[in-house]
Amino acid sequence: HLKPLLVDFAEHNPHLDDDWQKIIANAYWQTCWATGAIRGTRGDTEPVVFFPLGWSESGAFYKEVNTGKFITSRRFFECYEVMQAVQQGLVSFDPRDKKFLVSDELSNRQELEKILNRKAFCDLFIGQNTMREEPFLLRRAVPVMGSHLLSSAISEQLGMGREPRRLPYAGSNSVFFLNFPEEYPFYYTAMNAPVGLLARESRIYQPALLKRGCLYYAGGKHHIDTFSIMDMEIILPDKTIWQFHKEEEPGKFVFTDTQGHQSIVYSPFWMVHHQKTSPATCTEFTIVSDQIVEINEKGENPVPQNGFVMSFPEDVSGWRNFSSFTMEYQVLKEGRYIEMESAISCGPVLLKEGHMLPVDFFNEDQQLKDKAPENFLPYKKEGTYNPLVPTRFPHFTTQVRAPRTFLGVDKENLHLIVVDGRSTEKHSIGMTLHEEALFLSTIGCEEGLNLDGGGSTVLWAKKSEGNTGGVVNLPSDKGHQERLMPIPIVVE
Repeated sequence: HLKPLLVDFAEHNPHLDDDWQKIIANAYWQTCWATGAIRGTRGDTEPVVFFPLGWSESGAFYKEVNTGKFITSRRFFECYEVMQAVQQGLVSFDPRDKKFLVSDELSNRQELEKILNRKAFCDLFIGQNTMREEPFLLRRAVPVMGSHLLSSAISEQLGMGREPRRLPYAGSNSVFFLNFPEEYPFYYTAMNAPVGLLARESRIYQPALLKRGCLYYAGGKHHIDTFSIMDMEIILPDKTIWQFHKEEEPGKFVFTDTQGHQSIVYSPFWMVHHQKTSPATCTEFTIVSDQIVEINEKGENPVPQNGFVMSFPEDVSGWRNFSSFTMEYQVLKEGRYIEMESAISCGPVLLKEGHMLPVDFFNEDQQLKDKAPENFLPYKKEGTYNPLVPTRFPHFTTQVRAPRTFLGVDKENLHLIVVDGRSTEKHSIGMTLHEEALFLSTIGCEEGLNLDGGGSTVLWAKKSEGNTGGVVNLPSDKGHQERLMPIPIVVE
């Protein structure tokens, strides 16, 4: 049985751990300096504060931050205030005693200093940031979520007595995530936040957003299929149930409740051709994972790349009486409920009923059609931006060999395959997506799913005869170091 590990990054207290801080700062700057598939080029740095975010919180909280704009999570509200203060040039850091300092111009200076010094940390490890000796002004605040090394995530879970309760047989990387700085511009988006359908212990933590491949466990078996926001039954905190009715435009869907009321749901695909939701007199919920994080009493709001926006044309002022802002989801595909015990989404699907991934899968004209097999967009031309994560994925089925992690399902077994790459021919040059599909077909699989690869590809194995245990492959990042990932997976 394959299970995702949901480790709350904020609970790890990274502000107290210099090693974690250095790893996270290095990962951030590597993505800042990356151009296409080229990584590791060192460039300029600037003063940055990192603010850890975690999974859902219980209880009701909301705060009006602008007229008709409410933040509905204490953690996200704190992050919002930090980002606003840094953007206004009102937060500095003293490296001598490692303390954040907030300008007297802010009425909540003392409270904000407590939040920063209790939760946040500053980059003192990379480039010019290592040479700062006097207090300096911070230039950017970066929300961070789900930043874990596979090996430490497994050992941490075992050490805390949480799931998994016994040592797993193996572990690996899994899903796509917000990676490059332009992908997380808001307080409710974050570096390393996972993207796609995610379920564990029969609870859906994150709904399907784009149409993507998914491995799920149900009825005692693993299955691979595609799911999108159209296959999600959305349950608001007041227990009203909303189901897909029709698609008006690509990325814009009509949902209805049991009383016939209508709501508009905007998925990240809407941002391919639009900057914000449609202008309207309405109430809009911005939803990330299983949390309503923002409520606006008008339209024209951005759609997060790791979430969606739900727009209500009628008055829904009853949200002020919600006992929490936690959502629930059910999978309802083609009129049939699917009770998923666990699920991870990535893509593309490599094999389905024995049929291999088409060679022209990433053709842009085909991807922009309503009936595209999955939602991926290829590299965009200079001056444009692809909003569908992964935004810089090398979209070729036969041309690019890279480190790969992928899954296959046959009549009896689940196969987890990890292939090293970006190395010498003596070790491993990697695989193309087409070669992955061909390999799965050769070993008798009928279904297959590609997971995140490249520098994310890592395999942890339990100690056994002829195997010392731990990380057993050769990660392709500089120094063969593990890359931070949002959701490790384990095989039990």
